[in-house]
Amino acid sequence: MPRAKTSDRRTIITVALRLALFFAIAFAAFSLAFHNSPKTHAENARGAQISIPNSRFKCSTDETGLTTAERWLFLERVPGCALLRPPAGDGVLISSSSNTARADLLSTSRKMPPFKNVEVELEYETVLGSPVLFICLRPNLNRFDVDLEFLERAKVGRTVTDKVRLHTGEFEGDYGISVSITGIGVARLKSIRAWYAGDYKRPDNPVFVLNLLSDHPPEDGKLPWKNIHKLRSVFGFPSIEHAHFEQLTEEILKESDPSLVVLSPSSSKIDKPNRKKVEAALKIVDESGLPIVGICLGHQWFARYRGSRVTRGKEWGIHTMKMLARDPVFDGLPRLPFFYVSQSHNFMVDKPPSDAVLLASSKAIECQMFRYRRPFTYTTQFHFERDWEDSAPGGCVMWKNILRNYGLIE
Repeated sequence: MPRAKTSDRRTIITVALRLALFFAIAFAAFSLAFHNSPKTHAENARGAQISIPNSRFKCSTDETGLTTAERWLFLERVPGCALLRPPAGDGVLISSSSNTARADLLSTSRKMPPFKNVEVELEYETVLGSPVLFICLRPNLNRFDVDLEFLERAKVGRTVTDKVRLHTGEFEGDYGISVSITGIGVARLKSIRAWYAGDYKRPDNPVFVLNLLSDHPPEDGKLPWKNIHKLRSVFGFPSIEHAHFEQLTEEILKESDPSLVVLSPSSSKIDKPNRKKVEAALKIVDESGLPIVGICLGHQWFARYRGSRVTRGKEWGIHTMKMLARDPVFDGLPRLPFFYVSQSHNFMVDKPPSDAVLLASSKAIECQMFRYRRPFTYTTQFHFERDWEDSAPGGCVMWKNILRNYGLIE
């Protein structure tokens, strides 16, 4: 009983501290807004476009060709964020009131060539709490094809200058750079600088997807998994090739000559797949020696192939994961041991296979992420290939870490 009471007290204290921090942020925002002139009041509405002149949030470039951003637009992606133009001091204030809120301060667009490295340097100060800042680079026509990196987290009152390296994708045309915020806190953005930094090194060989999305091969022969095409459009793989599990042979996989094999998630078209045929396809992939990433159903099937059981277990929406073992896949994530991912599944793996290391769990489901002792093999119950543009930006960083660990990108 004393342990239970101690646990209850800790829970109450944690909730109280979070509420106090939330109201402190709200009070700070209100105070700044109240003391501003009518033209510089706090503005906050979902999807609102609030124009910030370059003279307030200074942008500079060098001679390599990136043009100066004339203005910045504040875009609230997920409710809980605000932007303030303070009455004194440099820069602008940007705030977030939850770990899944999200807002972008987006530059005016500039034309960029495909697959070029772009370095971005930001000067900023943490004013209150512990906000999470990150820099995004994406084409204007498709904000889903984004590259991003998190910035160093600064202590309250400390001004930091941090630099990240991003790259353009396959699209040639208008791109925007954004300073984005999530977490709980307020940051003052003072100045930003961007420049080209050479060519992005693309992988030489394609990605091969083992299609587990339906019981039988699709009649049109297409792969109905939109988000996996980011491996081509963002990271530069030359193509995404695929075969349904009923059709895969050693010859097909060898002829494709891929850099990486991805085991797909499920869809509404999967009901009662032939288990023997699925495991025969997994055996071909396993014995190829190629790097593997398995997602959702791919995670479940590979674990079952390795000796685990799959049982019922449901999660939908954005969920908090907890890192259980250190691994390069988590490098650069800002809130470890916790990180945030997108979920949509009705089944789960009951326990790790004997040759797997459990890397992450959620409150509801233990077996969220494995690294196998088989070289270059990760599988996840969660979908880290999606929602980079909203509440799960860490998925982009995790993909880059895996591809770097496999030696496929720099």
